[in-house]
Amino acid sequence: FFRTLREFCSRSYPSAIRHDLKTSVDMESAAGPAVCLGAPPPPPPASPSFLATPASRPAHTHTSPAGEPGLAHPAVEALARLAAHEPNEHLLSSLARAHPSSLAPLAEAASGAVPPNAPHGSEVAAALAQDAALELLLLFASSADLTLKRLLASSPLVLPRLVGVIAGAGTQPPPAVRRSASILQHLASVHGHRQYFRAYEPTLAQLGSMHSQLQPDVPMILNQVLSELSVNV
Repeated sequence: FFRTLREFCSRSYPSAIRHDLKTSVDMESAAGPAVCLGAPPPPPPASPSFLATPASRPAHTHTSPAGEPGLAHPAVEALARLAAHEPNEHLLSSLARAHPSSLAPLAEAASGAVPPNAPHGSEVAAALAQDAALELLLLFASSADLTLKRLLASSPLVLPRLVGVIAGAGTQPPPAVRRSASILQHLASVHGHRQYFRAYEPTLAQLGSMHSQLQPDVPMILNQVLSELSVNV
């Protein structure tokens, strides 16, 4: 399915896209049990090849932190285009649950980082991918799917990359900073999620006091995050 995302998004028929997407989700659902909230998650399935993280690749393969150059970013943008059609939101959430290891490259794309020695024009591609990745992460974090929220909060890259975007507000696009804070707020609102935030609470508290360096509403959101964490132990 993931290998044909760009082809799907080149069509102008949302209903056909939804049909193909639903077929893929149904196949994923039939392939294995769903993750249950409160129970240890099963071993994650392998990431699609263009979203695989470096640890899952042979040592001689040279890739960016977000996956194969030229493939990870277009894939993230394709997913975001699918998410623009509301009927696809549930199906995309189901795919994220079926492929939790793909949340890591989404988080990498959300950071807006450009790999060293990247070709000319990579900054533009990274900015587009960042916007798309944050849109997807916000979609997942704001859903009613507690299992998906737990997968996001427990991912080794999602929280540090989002906090990093806020901490780098001087060089990050203001909408990316605000959206990162909103994602954190959604994740912090779930009971039991403080365990995932503990390492970042001092940084969030410091950022929440930086009223002059952040947009006016961002410190307020961060303080709401800390407030949510204090009751959602």
